[in-house]
Amino acid sequence: MALTPHGGTRGARDDYARAPSLLPLPALGLALATLKLVRAHSAAGAALLVAVGGRLAGADVGWPWLLPMALAFLLAAAGNADNDIHDVAADRLNRPARPLPAGELSVRAAKRVRLALVLAALATAARLGGPAPAGTAVALALTAWYTRGLKGYPLAGHLAVGGLTAAPLVYGGLLAGNVGAVWWAAGSVGLFFAGREVVKAIHDLAGDRAAGWRTAPAAWGEVWAWRLAAGLFGGATGFAWYALRLAGHWPGLAPALAAGLLAPMARACRPHSTREDLAFFLAWSKLAGLAILLTALVPPILGWRTP
Repeated sequence: MALTPHGGTRGARDDYARAPSLLPLPALGLALATLKLVRAHSAAGAALLVAVGGRLAGADVGWPWLLPMALAFLLAAAGNADNDIHDVAADRLNRPARPLPAGELSVRAAKRVRLALVLAALATAARLGGPAPAGTAVALALTAWYTRGLKGYPLAGHLAVGGLTAAPLVYGGLLAGNVGAVWWAAGSVGLFFAGREVVKAIHDLAGDRAAGWRTAPAAWGEVWAWRLAAGLFGGATGFAWYALRLAGHWPGLAPALAAGLLAPMARACRPHSTREDLAFFLAWSKLAGLAILLTALVPPILGWRTP
């Protein structure tokens, strides 16, 4: 919202209008709102997964990998923007601080951002060639299907998010010419984020019910949703352990990191837990997910192996 002076003389208003220090403020606010809309930190994680996939597959990840990483960023950012545009009514209940329900950004502006990201992703994919154009088309189609329909089906929507999250890891392995080396790691990432998506659905239960979406907690109840999330997290731990064991990179770190989820998860799934407890778990699980990515990326970069 532009600042407007109140009162004063015409000369004072002219001086105010000429003040250069105030001009960047609306643009800065728009930029920050756009970064929040696309969840830039989450999209950066997708880009990082491409590098992780390449390293696990034995490639030397260098400057040429920046373009594939940029493609993963653009696709994730476009999907996040599309999801917020479609979910703006539900987010007024679930996440009122998001840019669209908070009024920081208009839906029309968000649609322009989404279009720009989609066009940039298509152009980047065309520049890369190979499997990138077809993979980009599939990713955009699956993201649109999830946002407009698949999200409303219990389990299927959560697994779709996990699959989309793990896709950049598979892409990195494909670029390295050894996609078979990343399947276990991709399974771990997919199951982990599918479980996290179930917990997000518990957090968003009121808005999801109002929107008519049959997520796992809406369809089966919170108790069974927590059991599902625990099973998915357990599966992710097993896959991560085996992936690290195959690579010879400290497999014991996988259960150690998973153990770090137990305390906040136990706090969140209590009978009288609050939305703040759920939000704390979601934030903590994101940090745990980043830690798991780093355990997969750092040891091969530095040449560390299990003694």
